[in-house]
Amino acid sequence: MNFQKNGWILAGLLFGASMFVLVSLGTSLLLRGEITWIDFAVGIPIWTITGLLWANYMKKSLMKQALKKQKSEVGKTS
Repeated sequence: MNFQKNGWILAGLLFGASMFVLVSLGTSLLLRGEITWIDFAVGIPIWTITGLLWANYMKKSLMKQALKKQKSEVGKTS
């Protein structure tokens, strides 16, 4: 996935969707045995925002690591 362009958005949405299913819907089914519209109304915005924040953080972190590695490799070859 190309994180430099908009791949991080897709990664964030996929992460948020998977966490929504596992955490919000999973716990609702296990604890109450049913899923209500409130689970969707609360869970979807929270996990969408959380997923995008996670992906943006990972993008910045991975880019910083790649830049640091690139600088260290340039220093070794000089």
